[in-house]
Amino acid sequence: MKLFSYCIVSLSLLLSPIQLSFSQTMLKGRVVDNKNESVDYYLVKILSDPDSTVILTGSFITENFRLEIAGKGKYILDVSSMGYSKQLYPFSVTEKDSIVNLPVISLNNSSYNLNEVVVTGRMPLITYNNNKSIVNIENSVLSDAGSITDMLSRTPGLISDVGGQISVMGKGSPIIYIDNKEVVNKDELNTLQSNDISKVEIIRNPSSRYNASGRPVIVIRTKRSRKDNTMVQLYNKLTIARKVSDRAGLQIIQNIGRYSGLYSYSYGVYNQKQYADYFQTIYNKDYTMDNISNTIQSYSNKNHNLFAGIDYQIRNNDYLGLKFAGSFTDDTRDEYRNQKITKSNISETRIRDLNSVKNKNDDYYTIDFNYTINRDSVNTLNLNASYAHKKYSEKTNMDEIDIISTDYARSLINSQNKYDVYYLSADYQFEVMGITSQLGGKYSKIKNNGYSENHNLNTTKLNSYDSNITNEEVSAAYLNFSKNIRGLTIEAGIRYEYTDSKVKTTESLEHNRLTSSKFFPNIGLNYVISPKVELNINYNKSISRQLFSQINPNVIYLDSLSYIIGNPYLKPSYSDNFEIGLILWKKLNFTASVETEKNPIVFVGINDDNNTDITRFTYMNLNKAKFYNTGLSYSITKGNYTLALNSNLMFPDMTINYMNKEKKIRKMMSSFTFNNSYNIPNIDIIVFLNFNYRGPGDYEIRRFTEQHTLIAGVRKNFLKDRLKATITMYDIFHKNSGGNYDTEYGNISEGMRINQDTRFLRISLSYTFNNIKTRVKSNSANQKELNRLY
Repeated sequence: MKLFSYCIVSLSLLLSPIQLSFSQTMLKGRVVDNKNESVDYYLVKILSDPDSTVILTGSFITENFRLEIAGKGKYILDVSSMGYSKQLYPFSVTEKDSIVNLPVISLNNSSYNLNEVVVTGRMPLITYNNNKSIVNIENSVLSDAGSITDMLSRTPGLISDVGGQISVMGKGSPIIYIDNKEVVNKDELNTLQSNDISKVEIIRNPSSRYNASGRPVIVIRTKRSRKDNTMVQLYNKLTIARKVSDRAGLQIIQNIGRYSGLYSYSYGVYNQKQYADYFQTIYNKDYTMDNISNTIQSYSNKNHNLFAGIDYQIRNNDYLGLKFAGSFTDDTRDEYRNQKITKSNISETRIRDLNSVKNKNDDYYTIDFNYTINRDSVNTLNLNASYAHKKYSEKTNMDEIDIISTDYARSLINSQNKYDVYYLSADYQFEVMGITSQLGGKYSKIKNNGYSENHNLNTTKLNSYDSNITNEEVSAAYLNFSKNIRGLTIEAGIRYEYTDSKVKTTESLEHNRLTSSKFFPNIGLNYVISPKVELNINYNKSISRQLFSQINPNVIYLDSLSYIIGNPYLKPSYSDNFEIGLILWKKLNFTASVETEKNPIVFVGINDDNNTDITRFTYMNLNKAKFYNTGLSYSITKGNYTLALNSNLMFPDMTINYMNKEKKIRKMMSSFTFNNSYNIPNIDIIVFLNFNYRGPGDYEIRRFTEQHTLIAGVRKNFLKDRLKATITMYDIFHKNSGGNYDTEYGNISEGMRINQDTRFLRISLSYTFNNIKTRVKSNSANQKELNRLY
């Protein structure tokens, strides 16, 4: 409470003199369409009465807006949006007015007939506001993308890899929210379809109201409906590549009076086959060892997703929600590897064949409770409590055969980890003296119990056994303030986080305890120079905590010459992030940023302590690193055609040790995406073509090769839009090399060339028996903790 009081008083004293010196009046209003639904993008002008001179303008993406005006007098409120008729409303401001509450403005759809073809105005696909990009999904071609995962993979400014992992261009892996709550698992993104989504907000530098990880944030806003009805949707997604995969699902959405419910189930079978070449050179003191491996990998994954959630409206804007989400996965991986091993001090080449079958079970479920109180458009209280359980187990049978000596080794490797996650949070938004404020806190506790064991099946002996018990508690509190002064928006905040982590292994009787306690400030300035020019400057301090897999001391055996082990002494990394942006015409966005990171975490291969021919892959801290980024984005919508271009240049600057010398990591990496689509009139067919490019360059300590992907598709709606069919061809020229890299660290150089199953044809079908949306959020409050379990 001392922290809260100190921050409130300090920032209030800082901002209140500014407020008093301008004597401004706060205008508050709300804009909806003729169905009382939100309008995704609209422009508000304040005109003088009677000469209609423009006094103030502002663009908004939420139904509630606020503007500040200086001086008494008579004015006209002018509200407009593409596809809607303009609305005008006269009002007055007196000297006594500090706040003027304007009436709800309802916009009517605007269309006109041209040669018997109805043409309706379309809002832009992307708008830019401060350090946020807003992608308008509703009424755009992205609303027909399919699942949310498919939608995000085609969203401008985002990049999707072959495994479906989403990243923000120039900023890395994001935290994903659905209606301000973090999603639990990426499979939950399949519980909603893209036509359930209103907009996607991409926040490059999140404020203190979000967690201190410093990762970019993606907020997915769902549509809302006040109609009483039931919607049932069936969908299927068939993928044809080297092997065939398929996912089918059922979704039921209900709105009955104050009750809203969402229930979904999906089952997927994912099969893949890929080829990879690994190469490694170990420079030992007296000799050099080369290891070249040719690998064939086959995957078979079966997954069940289950979701059930209810949302009950207690009063007009107060909601009580309860949900259950579960994901249950069985995975089988067959791998054949041929190794050729040579040593400079031995003339003979050693040839080995390795065959392994790995069976994995990954099951989790979460129970989430939330309560939201909305007193008005400003004052909101949100309470969350959740519990999650995760069990992950692996069983691997491995055969290693030396072709020349005919030595034969058989191993059985078992491992298991169980996690229990407890989470509490509270967030309160309010307004004091014209300053919008957010205040909140959270507490989480993670308990993990795991082991790994290696059996020698030749001798039936236990080669090794490792176990660990991990307990971590995180407490956090934050304050965030926002104030608009004549076109200048100031946002400032601070977040405090305390972490207490304990790890106990079979080798230690005492717990290895790591604690951290730190403040994370943020400040952002956004200045609207003119309706066409906007400047923003943002700074925040962030932390990257160790993932549980990074500190888990249990051994994961790859073969008799390599293994993976976590580092329980790994430190978190801290970053200072600074970014400046310039927005022109709400279409062109230029950004430049620099990130200074202390104790960056990297994944490296080093010599085993007992045998230098064996490689131990683990996680280590470097001293520091810097990353410079420049980005340029452009988006335009003309009639039925939409174009979005995004580009980024990343310049790393870090130093590592290689062969007892300093090695600089400084090779620039470029990336570029080109998204365009066209809606063919009269026949209601959408065609789209996307191109993604990543140039060669350094990322962390790895140097990646060039890769690019061309995606083309067509979508057609039938039966009054109830039936939707999409055919998409991914990686047409098969140039997505995925994870091709080279790396040098210590006395080891290694690399990989992979031939992934990235070229495939996907056929998606969905049929909707009705058409409403829900208030239930298919996500959970404890996502940040669950993300770190992997």
